Amino acid sequence: MPAELNPAQMLEQMSGGVLSAADLKAICKSRGFSDAEAASPSLFAHVFLSPTGVARVLESLSEAEIAALWLLRLYDREVAVAYFARVYEQGEVDDSTFTRRYKAIFEAVQNNLVRKGVLLVGLVQATSSSTTKMESWRFRLPAEVGALLPPLLRPMAQTADAGTQGPDVLRDDLRTLARGQTPTHKRPGIQLGADGLTLDGQPFDLSGWMEWHLAAWDDALLKMLRQGADQPGVYNMWRYIDANYYAAGDPFTMPKPMLPMTLALVQLGPDDWIAAEQLDVLLDIVFANVTRPTAAAICTAGWEKGCLVRHEVGGSTVYRLARPVRGAAPAELAKHLSTVDGKVLVDVAHVPYEALEILNLVADFAPERGALRVTPSLAKLAQQWHNLGNHPFLRYLGKHSRVFGAALEQLDAQWGRLVVHENLLVARVTNLSLRVALEQALATGGPAAEQPIRLGDQYLAIPRARLPEVEKVVRKAGHVIKTVRAS
Repeated sequence: MPAELNPAQMLEQMSGGVLSAADLKAICKSRGFSDAEAASPSLFAHVFLSPTGVARVLESLSEAEIAALWLLRLYDREVAVAYFARVYEQGEVDDSTFTRRYKAIFEAVQNNLVRKGVLLVGLVQATSSSTTKMESWRFRLPAEVGALLPPLLRPMAQTADAGTQGPDVLRDDLRTLARGQTPTHKRPGIQLGADGLTLDGQPFDLSGWMEWHLAAWDDALLKMLRQGADQPGVYNMWRYIDANYYAAGDPFTMPKPMLPMTLALVQLGPDDWIAAEQLDVLLDIVFANVTRPTAAAICTAGWEKGCLVRHEVGGSTVYRLARPVRGAAPAELAKHLSTVDGKVLVDVAHVPYEALEILNLVADFAPERGALRVTPSLAKLAQQWHNLGNHPFLRYLGKHSRVFGAALEQLDAQWGRLVVHENLLVARVTNLSLRVALEQALATGGPAAEQPIRLGDQYLAIPRARLPEVEKVVRKAGHVIKTVRAS
């Protein structure tokens, strides 16, 4: 495979002879560059990457061209001419040679995108004597132009109505955890362990909540595509390009099928809704030559996986992206927390996810009475105090919960005098000669910040990085280390 060109190399090639004088003149006319800027390679490179004329040019492009550019922005790499078959190819084509196969597409790219000053272009080194010039052309969307691309979708309806959301699998997981059981399904959901609530192995938060649902939508789409395959293996959904493009030596890959759709939907405002068929152009560009499900089927799958909210407007079904809510009032976040016998219990069926995200940072959970008992953790609070010490939700809990009030009062009193150490081991050494040997061995190596600290008569605080040295001294003295883990 030929080496990839970076944007600077492509710009240099553009003004250094890869493009004809007519091409450069057309770019300058489209973008509004002066003759002096066209004549100087350094000036040309500077103005080409500037916003000058970009908005006007982008307004002249078709929906399919804009969608293809958005996909290039996500891909963030150079592509060969075959990529643009998804935009320009129509009807029967002569595929007896690479040049004949892509001649019309190449001309369309040159006229509609290159000469309008939208794309960087360059030539990679031929891999063999039989490689044609057309196979060596590479195209790339510069980040400066990508940042100015117009939205992929326009709202069909605007309303603040809440709409309806699909099944909440993660809420079901919380109910299972509250019963003291472990959720079981193919894709791991919310788990409860020593580190609190986790989602896909990471601490539970709203960002992870969204990523989990989008991944579930991806899985559903892949399943639909595989079920609809007419030929075994034709639906490799990590690549949306035909076999001829692989032959060009530069496969176009996109890591997640739903990523472009998500990007399109996230550009909409919270009260903006679209009809499923508005995604058709983007879907045709994303899936190219792959036979795909209908936009309506894809949106239904997104609703069923909790990614989309559905609503009826004027007799039509419309959708928007489901967004986890942030910034709720403290009383609203605490609305589904109750105090029973001095314990704080969380109603998992209704508690806002934002409240769980915050509590997961500062407290421990345990199942109790079909709910989750939440207990403030001084260790977690100390770690999060700089960011969350004055959070309105925590302060609200402090006023309305005795256990949270006591924890916050203790941290308020100790803050500034309390130092929390990470990556620190505490060793209890009852043998005097061994303790002296350890202190002497560790005092001779490492910076001052990594020296052991005596904590009373029997304890030493030792940086975790120096554990191998401790083990060596202990073994040499004929002792063994007993490890105790505590949180």
